[in-house]
Amino acid sequence: MKRIPFPRIAAPLCAAALVIIEPLSALADVTFKVVAQVGQPAPAGGAFLGPNVNGRFVPVLNADGKVAFTGLADLGSLDVIGGIWHGPPGGLARFVATGEPAPGASGTTFVALDPGQCCTQQGLVLLSRSAIVFAARLAGDLVTAPDNDYGIWGGPPGGLRLLARRGDPAPGSDGTFGRGFSFFPALNAVDQVAFNADLGPFNRPGLDDDRLYFGAVNNVSSVLADGNPAPRGGPLINFANPRFQRVFLNDVGQVLLQADLAAGDPPVQSTTFVTGNPGSLREVARLGDALPGGGTLVAEGGAGSLGEVDFNNAGQVVLTAFASQDLKQSGVWLWDGSLTTLARTGDRAPGTPEGVVFDEFKEAAINATGQVVFRAKLTGPGVTAVNNAGLWMGTPGTLRPVALEGQPAPGTTNQFRDFDAGDTARPFYRINSGGQIAFRAAIGTASFTSAKGIWLYDGTGSVTLVVVTRTELPDARGVSRLFFDLETVGERLATANARAEVGGGQDGKPNWFNDAGQIAFSVSFGGTGMDAIYVASTQSAPLEPPRLEFEPLLAGGAFRVTLPSVAGVTYTLEANASLGPSEWTGVASLPGTGAALTLEDPAPSGLVRFYRVRLDRL
Repeated sequence: MKRIPFPRIAAPLCAAALVIIEPLSALADVTFKVVAQVGQPAPAGGAFLGPNVNGRFVPVLNADGKVAFTGLADLGSLDVIGGIWHGPPGGLARFVATGEPAPGASGTTFVALDPGQCCTQQGLVLLSRSAIVFAARLAGDLVTAPDNDYGIWGGPPGGLRLLARRGDPAPGSDGTFGRGFSFFPALNAVDQVAFNADLGPFNRPGLDDDRLYFGAVNNVSSVLADGNPAPRGGPLINFANPRFQRVFLNDVGQVLLQADLAAGDPPVQSTTFVTGNPGSLREVARLGDALPGGGTLVAEGGAGSLGEVDFNNAGQVVLTAFASQDLKQSGVWLWDGSLTTLARTGDRAPGTPEGVVFDEFKEAAINATGQVVFRAKLTGPGVTAVNNAGLWMGTPGTLRPVALEGQPAPGTTNQFRDFDAGDTARPFYRINSGGQIAFRAAIGTASFTSAKGIWLYDGTGSVTLVVVTRTELPDARGVSRLFFDLETVGERLATANARAEVGGGQDGKPNWFNDAGQIAFSVSFGGTGMDAIYVASTQSAPLEPPRLEFEPLLAGGAFRVTLPSVAGVTYTLEANASLGPSEWTGVASLPGTGAALTLEDPAPSGLVRFYRVRLDRL
């Protein structure tokens, strides 16, 4: 019996239950579905006019293949509105529109809902299975920019609530949300949200009053404040500083953020990464810590940032950072209570000729099972400007190449030229729970870059073309049209420290690639103004999205999960008291039939806090 890999985390009972089932179907031909297109009818009225004045549509994607995006709709007679639309291809609905009253902000209406018009560095849309979180700018008789014209809202359709607004009292403090509102919210799969904010006026002499807010979308509270102690000593400050990455949030309510440490004179003497549940944080690494393999952790370029991070539901953190300046090295480390080296400058680069080694690293992402993907530059014999970079994935000691510059790009007659294929010159790749990696790349010859596209790595060594520019796609009317550019979420947000372009799907970031192998992107049909959003499906769709039924344990109820099944596979519900490597106990098992089946723990132990579903192929 062959065991199928599965995500380590399944369902926290302390929150809305979540089960992630790894898709079983093999990679099939890529299929494309149009989500929205300029000139086509927009749900709730009008026709899509375009994304906004600042760029193209930027769709985000959830686990069920639904998308959300901001855009403009033409209602006729020179009446144009902005809106957020959401839903699956063929089933869009409008979530909110400009001109509508803003919940929680009496006497105001929404005036801008998109990245290009609302605080450019901060506008975004986040989408979970049932909730949307977004930033917006307000209009009204008592609205004064920049004192009280901006906020963030979240909730399900019909249940939108204000989370925070400039000038409003900040819960848990005697201050207000300040002008320097560092809103980079994170939204997890169980509709919890986290965001940093700096408060004004400043309440403590000598210290900014930064706060971390966390909770259900309808009930956030302050859980960390400037001056709170770091796990290893020293007060935490400046964690809402825009020079740091946004806060991350996984599906079990753990956060990951960078903060300065204040002590002595000058007030800032160090900086650190902390992670864990609010109230029980642990330090991942701080400035000056010894690194495995030698050297100490230093700030990137002297700018104060310790590097790039990502994490998963198990609380594992991947860190891309620089070692002490005298070594002139960088590397990728995995933290699971302590740091372990994945790769660093001078290490042999798997899949390359003898003598070729890693030189420099860019952002890494980690998936549910602890697999990591990262980009690196190379140096050594035969390395030139056209073959000096690539993507690698794996775990410590098991790295393997995903794609290398200078090698043939599958589905084309060209070579991979550059994995920094976005307008922001940043890498774009994401890894899902099954170890599949979707990545963007530029292609061409040794002397000419001709196009850019998206490819899929299947987790076992095979790379397949998904879509490439200067080819044709069917539009909303079924007409094949040549398109000249494409975007994924993150391209318009990358300069905002949103870090949406790279991730593993369990960090609360906007997503464009899910566990079902679906990819959301937008294209521009050159010269026509007919931008469009697509969802590409790279494997057979599941029978139906998993759905859960859950009764509170305090009422003596059962835990029950209903999910699609596949013949020839056994589905086993397992329970555990923690997220660690301790033994999981099987509580129910059924063979797949091709129809939906239900697994139940009729009498859960009081110690049980997490469930997962194991898949075994017969």
